[in-house]
Amino acid sequence: MILQQYPHLEGQIGDILLEPERLLFIFDSLDESIYQIDFRSSTLFKPNQRTHFGEIVVSLVRQSLLKGCSVLMTSRPTRLGSVNTDVFQRIVEIMGILHEDRRTFFNNFFGNEEWSEKAFHYVQENDTLYTFCYIPAYCWIICTVLSMCFKAQPTITDQLMTSLPKTVTQLFVTFVSNILANHSQNTDGAHTARELLTSMGRMAEHGVMNHMIVFDERHLESFSVRNDKHLFSSFLMESGQPPDVDYTFLHLTLQEFFAALVHFIDYNADRLQETLDEAESYKDGRAKIFLRFLCGFLRLFY
Repeated sequence: MILQQYPHLEGQIGDILLEPERLLFIFDSLDESIYQIDFRSSTLFKPNQRTHFGEIVVSLVRQSLLKGCSVLMTSRPTRLGSVNTDVFQRIVEIMGILHEDRRTFFNNFFGNEEWSEKAFHYVQENDTLYTFCYIPAYCWIICTVLSMCFKAQPTITDQLMTSLPKTVTQLFVTFVSNILANHSQNTDGAHTARELLTSMGRMAEHGVMNHMIVFDERHLESFSVRNDKHLFSSFLMESGQPPDVDYTFLHLTLQEFFAALVHFIDYNADRLQETLDEAESYKDGRAKIFLRFLCGFLRLFY
């Protein structure tokens, strides 16, 4: 697994693994793993045994593999509810950035005292959005949306402030609609945008239901996602070099939003019911945010 990512270590890997107490493995986002990881038992003892990723992680954590190594993992709290956490020596809950840090983020983002003050005051008065600010990435999304709204008007009026998004669903709708406004000036552009949102939404939903956040060219082809460099890059990021190029949504929450949005762009009652049944069958929390967005759309449109 190490050599697949770092082939230049081939001549040194044997010596490196001889001192496991000097090794730290970091696995980010346990909740996004496609494998069912059961920490109750481990079966690996040698680092050259071939098996799936989940079994490697469990064996490192339970110290049957590379005894003495350190393992650091991150996860959304929802996934931890289905995991036996007794095996971990320490569990830390990250509470997010504090009030003053959030204010600093807004000040640095806008660089305009009037805008940053009005934006922060507006968000602080809205418990839903203010709670959402505990993660810097969410702060960026909120600030980006409010900045779009401010730039669209010559002056910041009370009428503008009352029209700003008040829920997380409205926030993402405004984020996407502002981006589309710059790409859909004619009928063909609007049609292309609708096609892209539909195809990306289907791919996003597939990812949510299968613990998948990284996609490749095969997924784009399978879901008919057209790589329109301008509009496409507004929602998805590319990494790697051809032919091994991967794609991820700007944020997992944006992927979950698109997965819900597609059911309102291309509504089909039977398909929606099948999706709801599938989402509710998962007990590891993978569809929790997706379901919340669905409820948010229902409040917006009905």
